Amino acid sequence: MSVPQTNTVTEGRDGAGIHLTGGVPGANNNALSEAVSRDQSPDMLLDRYDRRIVKMGFSLSPLNAIMRSVPAKKTKSMVFGFFSIDLRQDSSTMTEAYTIASDDEARGEEGTLSQKIKVANAKIFDVTDQVSFHGVNGWVKTKSGSLKELVGMTLNAIVRRADYDSNELTVQFINGKNGITIPNGTTVYQLGHAAAELDASTVPYSAIPTKTEQYMQKFMTQTLVGNILKESDKNVDYNEGDVDEMVLQQLLVDIEKSYIWGAKGYSWDATARQFTYTCSGLIEQMLTGGSEFIHVNKTDWNDAALVRTVSKFFIGNSGSTTRYMFTGNGFSTAMYTLKGVDRYQNANDVESKYEYEWRRIRVANFVLKNIAHPLFDQRPDMTNCAMILDKQYLEIHKFRSLEDTELALKEAGTLDASSKVLCEISAPCLKYPKCHGMIFLD
Repeated sequence: MSVPQTNTVTEGRDGAGIHLTGGVPGANNNALSEAVSRDQSPDMLLDRYDRRIVKMGFSLSPLNAIMRSVPAKKTKSMVFGFFSIDLRQDSSTMTEAYTIASDDEARGEEGTLSQKIKVANAKIFDVTDQVSFHGVNGWVKTKSGSLKELVGMTLNAIVRRADYDSNELTVQFINGKNGITIPNGTTVYQLGHAAAELDASTVPYSAIPTKTEQYMQKFMTQTLVGNILKESDKNVDYNEGDVDEMVLQQLLVDIEKSYIWGAKGYSWDATARQFTYTCSGLIEQMLTGGSEFIHVNKTDWNDAALVRTVSKFFIGNSGSTTRYMFTGNGFSTAMYTLKGVDRYQNANDVESKYEYEWRRIRVANFVLKNIAHPLFDQRPDMTNCAMILDKQYLEIHKFRSLEDTELALKEAGTLDASSKVLCEISAPCLKYPKCHGMIFLD
């Protein structure tokens, strides 16, 4: 700190000390003040410090907190996989329009069948499946014998033949009408097998789980503190334990970033002459697994868009009705400033879990537990996004759990210092990608 010179200073006769001279009777320009003392002899006054260290950056890894709360599976292999299976697909689309050609065909009278109906994927349909044609109304026969259109009830049929090579179905319509057309692009839903009266068996069904491969990643960091420094008097309580704590926090943040943005790889280092495994992060796993990545224009973001967008992550899969959402500040601001946000979230609706505060957001029949993720705001492409995860389909596999090893540097004659190596070998796994996803405000 420097102060304006309002007095004259000279050194002492032997060059020791500072003298304030040039004073005028009745004036204070040569007063010995605290400011002048600090300026002329900076080390004379004792500065007082708060002995507690202000440690920053300890809220950067909420995902890591969740990952350590889910069951950890011990996996003694750097390359591993997991098998998953879900329910069969239950819909396809028409690739050509089809028009019902007669009254008999429309009602399946006397066993009349349709001509071949082309769909995108016939393999999801079995003979005896009842199917419905979305957006095409069904018809009911009245007591007078006339047909009445049932708005809101679909046209239905039973699959009698399926050609999986040409993607063609031959169906027997149940509630149609002569002349109605099923447009190209119509969604055809599979409703399940319809067995005949004397059937004692039906089309056999089986399923085989498929494997997803993942790599373990070795995460390491190291402390190095000189022994003389440890023994020295300090103005603040800062010792080896504080260094260990900060390095551990840095390791957790590094793991957090790899868990989110990491890419699966097996790379050869020509200098070190060894391979390095890197694990597949959540975003890469979502993209390769078919998770929803929804982009919404900021100008279209409103209460209806929130409900419509969030619902897409819950509908059509067997996930939990409660999921976790991590948001960047841009997305949080856009969400919490919606006019109707008070309908979704009570100001006091906060849950303390995993040492973080989660805000519950109730959207339709679903619940999101939201927290702002500080790392998202360190990347311009992530501040306006939200990551949604279903905890029940989130796993962590560990080859080696987090451990610290003390290196005997002084004993080995290497350094008069102490060093700890922190290491973990692990990888995150999304077991059912359809239950997770991302929202981007563009």
